[in-house]
Amino acid sequence: PMRGPLSSTIPGCVDGWCRALEKFGTQHLDQILAPAIVLAEEGFCVYPKLRTHIEESASFLCEFPKAAEIFLPGGRVPEEGEVLRQPDLARSLRAIAEGGRDAFYRGEIGRRMVNGLKALGGFMSTQDLSSYRSLEVEPLSVEYRGYDVYQMPPNSWGLLHLLQLQVLEGFDLASLGVGSPGLLHVQMEAQRIAFAEARDFIADPDHSDLPVNRLLSLEFAEGLRNRICFDGADGAPAGGPRADTSYLATADEKGTMVSLIQSVFQVFGSGVVAGDTGIVMNDRLMGFTLEEGHANVLAPGKRPAHTLSPALICKDGLPRFALGSPGGAAQTVTATQITCNLLDFLLSPQEAVELPRWSVDEKGRLGIEETFPPETCRLLAETGYEISSLPAGALLPGSAKVAAIDPHTGTLMAAADGRRDGYALGL
Repeated sequence: PMRGPLSSTIPGCVDGWCRALEKFGTQHLDQILAPAIVLAEEGFCVYPKLRTHIEESASFLCEFPKAAEIFLPGGRVPEEGEVLRQPDLARSLRAIAEGGRDAFYRGEIGRRMVNGLKALGGFMSTQDLSSYRSLEVEPLSVEYRGYDVYQMPPNSWGLLHLLQLQVLEGFDLASLGVGSPGLLHVQMEAQRIAFAEARDFIADPDHSDLPVNRLLSLEFAEGLRNRICFDGADGAPAGGPRADTSYLATADEKGTMVSLIQSVFQVFGSGVVAGDTGIVMNDRLMGFTLEEGHANVLAPGKRPAHTLSPALICKDGLPRFALGSPGGAAQTVTATQITCNLLDFLLSPQEAVELPRWSVDEKGRLGIEETFPPETCRLLAETGYEISSLPAGALLPGSAKVAAIDPHTGTLMAAADGRRDGYALGL
């Protein structure tokens, strides 16, 4: 089901935070969670996008009492500027800050969460929680324009970002020009072929024999490149946007970079707030298929395919860029365009995220932002693309963030585009 307690996987972010902090962190968990606790306890103003999401989701949020209590106070959609408080979430975060990951997976928070889900018909157990461990995995990488681009391996869609770059490596994109119909056509063809060839291989590698090395080999990329159509249009569906994903990129004066993304998948995830914990549960089980024999078929103890694709780009072994975006299945399409803007056209991070972008929806139609030159749109339409114009702020092209380090001066740079609520900050 798309919503409700049967759509949730075990939440992994708390263990992930603690594992990362233990290995790389310079502060204690209570210090890091303190600002979030204040925001949950004292509240924050409902901003325009949040109000829109609540309004559009009211029909299912009202089915789950705890969710309605928080997001539909008094049975109504809160107004912009109204203060949204989450005292139950503040208590849960405070318990995690004091007790670490075990407070969540083995303590009272987990028990209350499980009881809340079971009361709604869910099957998650305290044993499921207590046996959970996040995984530290080796990233995938390809060389692109002399840089090493790193991505998450399956069960992430990050493979599709790298495969698009492998195909594009054989073209002189800089000579085609920023925003030109020729550039877009080549990028769209790379996306079409990459998705058609590799999308069905995105699954839990512990349960499937995935030919990742073959898919990212130079020989395979050359074969795909030879299939690009230069006199016609096609479109492999990417998929609809998801709006409850958060991405951040950060860098510090020591040269450390982090590219981080987390998500409950659809807006408000499953729609369920688990008991009195204040925790919104994900609906990540939707990432599975029910097609028997498919690499990504639903099975016990298995991780679903997901679109989360944070990237890191290094040069000579040193991190240069951290980048990523929300956007569901469009994430790797956005990441590819941003990578090309940075490495082919040598644009600044802010220029790279502000340029007009395109994507392909779940029906294979080309969505192109209205800020592209009219001539580009006209020539693409003549090529045969079915084009829909995307207004500024449309979800499909995502909302990219980039952190960068200048290798010569050590200067830190950051960029965030305005397609959603995003900010570039220096602290």
